[in-house]
Amino acid sequence: MVRLPSVIILIFLLLHHPSICSAQSIYTDFERDKRLNLEIVKPAISSNLYNSAVNSSFLNSSIFFTTHIPFWEKYLFIAELPFAYANVDLADFRSANIKGTTIGNLYLGFQSYLEDTPALMTEFGIRLPLAAKENNGTVIGEISDLIERAEAFTPGILSVHGMLNYFRKNSSGYSLRARLGPIFWFNTNENSSLGPDVFFVYGVAFGMDQEIVRVKGGVNGRLSTIQNSLNSGKRFFHQFGIHIDFGAAKVKPGFSLRVPLNRNYENIIDYSFGFNLSYLM
Repeated sequence: MVRLPSVIILIFLLLHHPSICSAQSIYTDFERDKRLNLEIVKPAISSNLYNSAVNSSFLNSSIFFTTHIPFWEKYLFIAELPFAYANVDLADFRSANIKGTTIGNLYLGFQSYLEDTPALMTEFGIRLPLAAKENNGTVIGEISDLIERAEAFTPGILSVHGMLNYFRKNSSGYSLRARLGPIFWFNTNENSSLGPDVFFVYGVAFGMDQEIVRVKGGVNGRLSTIQNSLNSGKRFFHQFGIHIDFGAAKVKPGFSLRVPLNRNYENIIDYSFGFNLSYLM
């Protein structure tokens, strides 16, 4: 088994750790349902990442378990626990196998719906630093969802999240969602060079909701507010995403695709593919 060099892991963290500040994707339903959600995200690793052709296991992926629980009248409690599994063979290096497994950083937060302005919703939450020390599992976890949830696997960081959402849907089922907000990182590991940092994250998505099928697509990104010699010229990060889910019953399967729009991302993954299963309780 080959361990990913720590200098490569550090580059990943420096270039990719600012992420969308919610446990949820911008493509998550803007509803107040009580639900359980399973999401599996599998990255298609670029050959540029290891300077080698890559053969990854079918199980090489990140897994997110999420629950939504309404409370009182205008609030929704959200908890998410992520896991990551790495199993990658480097075709150009004999017996080079990269493996690793890790639990991610637990997210606890809530959504608040504004009574006087129903199109607006606020989010607030924290991620507790439960991820293992840097290993191959944490790296696969980060690159699975580079913009929205890379922080779910960054070791030694306590993150505090805030987000303002705008959502409108007309009678025909067409919708618009926009979001913007800051994310704060606090270093809990004195040996780490990460944090404290502040980032702004943002996104816009368009959707079409019908009884049997729902489709959403858009662009989201993040801006690093702290510039240094390592991230100079790389302060903006963007990706395109599309999400489709099916069914009118309590169980709704779905699929997603995320494609990096920055060259430095394209050198790490070509895209990531996701499977989603939502159960309305």
